[in-house]
Amino acid sequence: MSHFVLFEEPSNKSPQVRLIVLIHKPLFIKTVNDHLKIFEDVLQKEVLAEKLLEEVCIKGVQHTLKCSDLLYGILLGYGKGNSTLFSQKSKRKIFSINPAVRNDDPDQIFFNDQESCVMIPYHPINFLVNSTTAETKNLKTTYREADKKILATYKLNNLLPIVFQKLSSE
Repeated sequence: MSHFVLFEEPSNKSPQVRLIVLIHKPLFIKTVNDHLKIFEDVLQKEVLAEKLLEEVCIKGVQHTLKCSDLLYGILLGYGKGNSTLFSQKSKRKIFSINPAVRNDDPDQIFFNDQESCVMIPYHPINFLVNSTTAETKNLKTTYREADKKILATYKLNNLLPIVFQKLSSE
């Protein structure tokens, strides 16, 4: 598990809830470096990806990243454009999961790939996207392919032991 860090921290929004954080260290560092200017702007300081990872491990992800939806989205792989869109809507307090409430732009939809989940008790990833961008179309393809691999690997077994076995072998 040398490529991963696993820790828990209390939720800033609900102290009785504990967040379990799993970070792939090389991918975290690459992602921060790929979006360094954004991280520096949001955090209002010079950022070195390796030092930021150390700070996340010591002080927690919420504190270190200032609970930024933009930075969370980028690190979770939602793409720069979609993460920016979500962050802006959240800041303007017009975010709602109900499309009737937030349908101020017909190109902005919730990516929710339910049609690929026939008869499987599984909830795929969903997040706010601009449906017209190439970034979103590529993410949709990537997530569908990943979902197929995940389901094929885990559908017959208990997920947790398999995940820990795979993590410990890397």
